[in-house]
Amino acid sequence: LAFALLTYEITKQMGLEMVDTQRLAVSAAVGAVVGAAVGIYTKSFGKLLYFFLCVLMIPIATTELGTDAWIKELMTPSMGEYAGWAIALSALIMMVLRFQAGILTSRFSPPVILAISSFFSAVGLICISFVPEGQLAVVLLAFTLYAVGQTFYWPTILGFAAEQYPKGGAMTLNTVSAIGLLSVGIIGAQVLGVFNDKATIGEVQNVSQVVYEDSKKEASFFGVKYTSLDRGKAQAAIIANHGEEAHSDAINKANRKSLRLTAYFFPALMMLAFIAIALVFAARGGYKPVVLEEKE
Repeated sequence: LAFALLTYEITKQMGLEMVDTQRLAVSAAVGAVVGAAVGIYTKSFGKLLYFFLCVLMIPIATTELGTDAWIKELMTPSMGEYAGWAIALSALIMMVLRFQAGILTSRFSPPVILAISSFFSAVGLICISFVPEGQLAVVLLAFTLYAVGQTFYWPTILGFAAEQYPKGGAMTLNTVSAIGLLSVGIIGAQVLGVFNDKATIGEVQNVSQVVYEDSKKEASFFGVKYTSLDRGKAQAAIIANHGEEAHSDAINKANRKSLRLTAYFFPALMMLAFIAIALVFAARGGYKPVVLEEKE
């Protein structure tokens, strides 16, 4: 998985002429070959749950890192020039709660903590997308829920991997983190872009069908074609014919819809996945860390 992501991005940055489907096929093939080579070298098929955790890093990283730009924009009507402090507030909440993580880890297993985090992320994102402008207290409350959801994602999944696969050492943990960071730019950003495109198209159509028809264009998402917008052209046409306020209102509504789509698609699905993992452990007698015995 890591080598497939690396191959996809490296071939893209090198400017190699390929359509998306070809790039995907080449990347998947390289990933499969490297995976097979590592399996032969280690004489192991690997651990399915570990692979699943790596896959789940894609929505985790996207939820935690990919939505911050929209969050700041949505805070602006209520916080004005201080909207950037919302991200600082998030960091403060995360720091304080992470120092108290022992309270959670002593009562819940990692998959349960991750399911709880996903729930708070989903609720927080949905609330932020709905809260009325000008209601600063309500906005901050919704943002706090979102920040609480973010807090335990990354450290908990690293702790989860460390407890279940201690023989992997630093490589195990670094691979999990690397896949998360790689996937934000390679996969997460593109998914969020599609969500925002779809939401923006709907709002532009609400303002003017003529502007939409004049500014629509074809885009591609991993080889799948869909309708997007020439945003500069749409912005100029809306401002010229309907005013700056109409454009700002359309963008604000589109960003809110994008957040809701993100909440439904990422943290909500993650919550179901981690609940399923928790149930698997429960069926096996409960969650237990793997302890390596010292050689005599």
